[in-house]
Amino acid sequence: MADRYDAVLIREATYRPLAPARRKAELLRFARRAARRLSAQIDPSMGDDF
Repeated sequence: MADRYDAVLIREATYRPLAPARRKAELLRFARRAARRLSAQIDPSMGDDF
């Protein structure tokens, strides 16, 4: 939880590992989105589709 001035940690997040297939899918989704954003910064005409 955080307020406007300081961040306060109330409790640690629970550790729940992802299944390998899910982890791969999430990593690929993250990488593709990052690549699209980088491409849109380099060539703004590429960023029109999202």
